[in-house]
Amino acid sequence: MVATCRTALRAFLILIVFHAPAHAQTPAASDRSGAVGFFIQRMSPRGEFAENTQGADRGHQGALGFHLTGPVNRFVNLRLEYFFGAYEKNPGYTDRYLFRALGIGGELVLPRGPVRPYATAGLGRLSISSFEEADGSEADTGAGYRMYGGGVRIPAGSRWSIDLAWRHHDAGPVSYQHVQRNADGSSTETSARTRTPFDMFTLGFHYRVGGS
Repeated sequence: MVATCRTALRAFLILIVFHAPAHAQTPAASDRSGAVGFFIQRMSPRGEFAENTQGADRGHQGALGFHLTGPVNRFVNLRLEYFFGAYEKNPGYTDRYLFRALGIGGELVLPRGPVRPYATAGLGRLSISSFEEADGSEADTGAGYRMYGGGVRIPAGSRWSIDLAWRHHDAGPVSYQHVQRNADGSSTETSARTRTPFDMFTLGFHYRVGGS
């Protein structure tokens, strides 16, 4: 399954790179415009990352983010995005376990119609809040990730759209802190180092800049 997803991601990125010269035609004014957006996300950890953070309240597994998109042609956009948030909170304390991420990728967009479905893929880097290991050394809290997913933009005005999306991020090994919940109801702060795959379910607002 993982190998299949990696192959699909590579194929998608290759399609984006070669799609632009293949469709070198003058787009409509609205297709030449870039866009800015902001979004809220619900993080859903997967694999060992999910096992270690299970039980975290949904309000403590969320993110805020921003993106910029620019057209390559009528079908393809380039996308730069930054998002940050919490994957868990330590019960009884004020500190949250935080992360931030920066990524770049492409969107293959349906070029016509008021509702615009799209597929997306890209690369980026995830960083977890830094901390010291038991031996006093600084934990390695950063790793690259591959992302793929899809979404749909629904018009909400002449320039505004509502952006609903799902994205899967396959991040590499990262050291992170989390809460171990014990059978007697107590909890212990601990740490782990695993791959950190996660899904993001997104509600965003997309504002078109330029064009007509």
